Amino acid sequence: EDLTALNVLDAGCGSGRYMTHLRIRNPNSIVGLDQSAEMLHKGLQDQAAYNSDEGLLSISAGIVQGCIEQFPIKDSWADLIVCGLTLGHLTDLYAPLKELNRVTKGAGTLVCSDFHPAGAALGWTRDFKTDGQRFSVRHTAHTIESWYSAAALTGWSVQNIVEPFLNPSDIPTGALFDSRCLEIPVALVFELKKVGDKA
Repeated sequence: EDLTALNVLDAGCGSGRYMTHLRIRNPNSIVGLDQSAEMLHKGLQDQAAYNSDEGLLSISAGIVQGCIEQFPIKDSWADLIVCGLTLGHLTDLYAPLKELNRVTKGAGTLVCSDFHPAGAALGWTRDFKTDGQRFSVRHTAHTIESWYSAAALTGWSVQNIVEPFLNPSDIPTGALFDSRCLEIPVALVFELKKVGDKA
């Protein structure tokens, strides 16, 4: 989808993975927000590389450090917000959805993803391995009902919800994994539309 003339916010951008895909859709301006200085440092390195590429010099881009529950972006700035696998780090959806609503223009769109609560019900954890050590990340399995409730309380209307399954072709040969992950959705993806400001 062409994003020409739109201001786009990647909320919880990490190292800028989604910004890479958003840039090629020609937004008017794009900002990445994350709380982690280390992730943003990587994103800044990538931004410098992209800004040197021909055809991307006209895109106004920035990296901002801040908490997703309160961040330094002016009211009604964003036409589109992408928030990938971020809100599950928080125990409550109300504060971040309210803040995301604040910075969104009237009738703007928020595309938000999270790990599916079905996985948590099976005991799956959000973890990663680095330097031979495995680390678990704090994660709250928000139900679909809690998403709908928080969205309604913070001025969002749920337009669409997708529950994708894992593609078997994406699993590396010889990988150890719970075979049940092929039988249930692994993610929730919401398309929300701003419908008004809430107190």
